[in-house]
Amino acid sequence: MSDRDSPEEMRLVNSKSPVSSYTINGEDDDSEVEVDLSEIMAERQKRRENRKTPRQNAKTKKAEKLKDLYEDELNLANAYESTLSEAGFGRYQIQVFFVVGLGIMADGVEVFLMGYVLSSADRELCLNDWKKGWLSGMVFVGMMIGALLWGNISDRIGRRTTLIICLTMNAIFGLCSAFVKTFVQFLICRLGAGIGIGGSIPVTFSYYGEFVPKETRGGHVSWLQMFYVIGGLFASGMGLAILPTTTMTTESYYEDRFSTWRIFILVCAIPCILTVILLLGFMSESPRFLVREGKWAAATDVLTDVYRQNHGSAGVDSYREKISIHNISRFVTDIYKYTNKVTAGESAMNSKVVLTSCGKCCEIFDSLIGIFQQPLVVITFVLLVCWFATSYGVYGLTLWFPEYIKRLQIDEYFRNTETFDDSTFASTAFTDDITNREFNNVTFQDVKFENLHMENVNFHGSEFIKVLFQDVTSAGTYFYNCDFYSTTFNNTNFYDNRFIKATMNQTVFINTRGGCELDFSLSYNASRVYLEILIATLGGIPGVVISALLMDKMGPKIIYMSSACCSAVSVFFIWLINTEISAAVMLAIVQCFGQAQWNALDVFSITLYPTDKRTTAFGFLSSIARIGGVLGNVTFGRYIGVNKAIPILLAAVIFFLSSGISLILPNNKGVVLM
Repeated sequence: MSDRDSPEEMRLVNSKSPVSSYTINGEDDDSEVEVDLSEIMAERQKRRENRKTPRQNAKTKKAEKLKDLYEDELNLANAYESTLSEAGFGRYQIQVFFVVGLGIMADGVEVFLMGYVLSSADRELCLNDWKKGWLSGMVFVGMMIGALLWGNISDRIGRRTTLIICLTMNAIFGLCSAFVKTFVQFLICRLGAGIGIGGSIPVTFSYYGEFVPKETRGGHVSWLQMFYVIGGLFASGMGLAILPTTTMTTESYYEDRFSTWRIFILVCAIPCILTVILLLGFMSESPRFLVREGKWAAATDVLTDVYRQNHGSAGVDSYREKISIHNISRFVTDIYKYTNKVTAGESAMNSKVVLTSCGKCCEIFDSLIGIFQQPLVVITFVLLVCWFATSYGVYGLTLWFPEYIKRLQIDEYFRNTETFDDSTFASTAFTDDITNREFNNVTFQDVKFENLHMENVNFHGSEFIKVLFQDVTSAGTYFYNCDFYSTTFNNTNFYDNRFIKATMNQTVFINTRGGCELDFSLSYNASRVYLEILIATLGGIPGVVISALLMDKMGPKIIYMSSACCSAVSVFFIWLINTEISAAVMLAIVQCFGQAQWNALDVFSITLYPTDKRTTAFGFLSSIARIGGVLGNVTFGRYIGVNKAIPILLAAVIFFLSSGISLILPNNKGVVLM
C-alpha cells in the first residue's frame, strides 16, 4: 500500500458503512481482489500516532502513569482502611488518645501560661509593657515557625519521631524559662518553647486520626480538643493555687527564694514531659505513615499489635492473613514503582528508602508546594480563610478578656479612692498598708511610716517635716509638688521618678533598694481574675462534646458553618459587657462555639489531604492561625476602649465570610485516608 491513500480508499474508509471489506479490480486483469477495511483503518491510525510530537506522547504517557498511580493509591487507602476497621477501636486507640491528648493539653497550657506569668514576673525581670508585648507575641511567633517547620518534617521522618522531638524541645526551653535572669534570656526560651509546641499540634491530630477507623474518625478526633480546654483549666487552676494574689513586699524578696512564678512554669511543663516519656515507652509509629513510606512489614506489625490489644491474642494469626489478603504490600510496591522512591526489589524485600539529606530537604519543599497545586489548591485556600477567621475571633477574644477583666477591676478600684484634703497628721505612726488614697495639701509632722506597703497613694502639694519612711515599699505612689524638711528615707524603693517637682531640704536617702525602677501597680485582685477565667474556660466543654457527638452524623462542614454563624452573632453581646460576670459569660460563649469550629477544622485538615502532605498542610494552616490570633488580640485590645463597633463588626464579618466560603468544602464523612 502506498504512503498516500487513493481517493477511492479514503472515500470507503471514511464512510459510515458497516461493511468490513470491499473488492477492487486487479491492475493487470479483470479479476477482483478482496481488501480488509480493518487493516486499512489500523494502518491509518498508526500513521496518525506516528505524526504526534514527542511532547504529546510524553504527556499522554504521564497522564496514564498518574491515573495508574492514583488507582493504586486508592486501592492502598481502601485496603488500609479495611484492615484498620477489622482491627477495631479499643484499648490501643484509647492509649494513643490519652498520650497525644497530653501533648494537646501542653499547647493549651502554653497559650494561657504567659498571661499569668507576666503579671507575676514583671517586677523581678523589670518588664515594661513593651517587653511584655514581645514576650506574649514571641510565643505565637514560635508556634507559627514550629507548625510550618515540623509539619513538613513529620511527613518525611514520621509522626512519633517528630512528636518526641517537638515536645522535648518544648520541655527543655520551658524548664529553662523558670531559671532565666534577664528579659533576653526569657525571650529566647519562650521562642524555643513556642517552636516546639507549635509543631506538635498538627502532628498529634494526624497521628491519632491515622489510628482510628474511618467510620468514627471525625468524632474521635474531635474529642481530642477536650484536652485543649483541660490545658486552659490546668493553667488557670495552677495560677490560682501557686501564683501570688497579693502584693509582694520587697524587691529583695526575689533574691532570697525561688519565685512562685518560676514554680508555676515548672508545674506547667509536667504534661509535656509526661507525653515524651509515654511516647518513648509505649507508642508505635503511625501504621498509615509506614504504609505510605513502603514499610509494609513494619506497618503489619503495628496493625497486628492494635488487633491484639483490642481483641486479645486469639485470632491474631487469622488477622495477619487478612492483611495479606488485602494485598497492602502489592499496592505499596506498585506505588513505589511509579514514584521511584525506592527500587522494586527494595519495595518487595525490606522497603528501604534511599534518599540523601539533600533529597529530604527537597521533599519537604515539594510537599509544601504540593498543597498549592491541583487538586488541593482550592481546598487549601478555603481552609486558610477558615483557620484565620476562627483564630482571629476566638484567640483575639480569649486573650483579650483577661486584660479587660483587670481593667474593670482597676476602674472600680479607682472609683473608691479615699481623699484627704487640707488636714494635718502630727506625732503619728503609720504601720498598716496604705492603699488607694489621695492626700491634697496635707501636712505630716513628726510622723513615721514603718514596715508597710503603699499602693496607689498620691500626695499633692503636701509638706513632710521630720518624717521617717523606713522599710517601705510602694507601687503607683507619687509625690507631686511636695516639700520635704529633715525627712529620712531608709530601706525604701522611692526612686527619683517618684518625686515630681518636689523640693528637698536636709532630706537623706539610706539603703534605697536596687532593682527595677518601673512602677507596678497591683490594683486588681489576681485571684478573682484567675477564678473567672477558669470558670469561663469551662464554656468550651459543651462545644467540644456537642460537636464530637454530631461530627460523624452531620459532617465537619455543617458543624463549622453553624458554629461560625453563631460566633458571628455572639460577638454582638460585647455591647453588654460592663461587669466582670458579663465578661466571663461572654468568654464562655466564645469558647463554646470556638471549640466546635476548631473540631471541624481539625477533621477537615486530616481527611482532605493525602498522607505525604497531611501534617505539612495542617502545620501551614496552623501557622496562619497564629497570625490571625495575634491580629485579633491587637485589634480587640486597640479599639475596644475606643469604639466597640470596630472589633464587633470586624469579627462578625470575618466569621460570616468563613461560614459562607466553607460551602465550597466537601462534607467528608467517613472518607478513607489517602
